[in-house]
Amino acid sequence: MDEDTTMKDRDGPPPAIFLVNFDAKAARRLTANDLFAWELQWLDGSDFLCIAKRKGDREPSMVRMALSGGAPPLLAKNTRSPSVSATSTP
Repeated sequence: MDEDTTMKDRDGPPPAIFLVNFDAKAARRLTANDLFAWELQWLDGSDFLCIAKRKGDREPSMVRMALSGGAPPLLAKNTRSPSVSATSTP
């Protein structure tokens, strides 16, 4: 996770989400290099919500991402702290 990308007003590596395979000793970045992401909340075994911010954005937004990749759809602008709760069926 050796990256050149920097985020204004932040020390340390840029916030990003990785999928780590400990058996293979390998990691795959799930977020694009220009997308800073944090506060991941799993929806199911393949999708999750997170807070994300692209370079130049003033405020973070909530996006939905998938392990399979693809462009993350914007769910809400200017958000923080996503949460997920289980639903029950009658």
